[in-house]
Amino acid sequence: MPAAPHSERIDRIYCTLSAVSRALVKAQSHQEFLSQVLRDLVEVGGFSMAYVARYRADTAQLVPAAQCGDSLGYVDRLQLFGDDRPQGQSPEGTAFRTGTESICNDLLNDPRASLWHEAAIASGWKSSAAFPI
Repeated sequence: MPAAPHSERIDRIYCTLSAVSRALVKAQSHQEFLSQVLRDLVEVGGFSMAYVARYRADTAQLVPAAQCGDSLGYVDRLQLFGDDRPQGQSPEGTAFRTGTESICNDLLNDPRASLWHEAAIASGWKSSAAFPI
């Protein structure tokens, strides 16, 4: 699919931010807020899939807390960590450790993503972006 024109992308960003603001006001719980924000990212923002992981200090693992758009179970196949071990080199682990965004434009060929090639192929994902929140 060709990229949307710049004005359409900006409009989609503003619509998504507005939807997230509505979720913040309406949500009755933290989990409800997370679920609605992820739905908004997929349905309004145009992302194929979105999820939030929580860090478990006792294991250093990044554990999925909520997701939307992952009908093929990609998130369930992942074993991600927030430390320097090989399973911590994913975009998610890198974003967690560095506190900045981490983008992988080619999950199937980037050597940093080699541990997740099979899961990406099985789910049809080709790129990934992670943002610390």
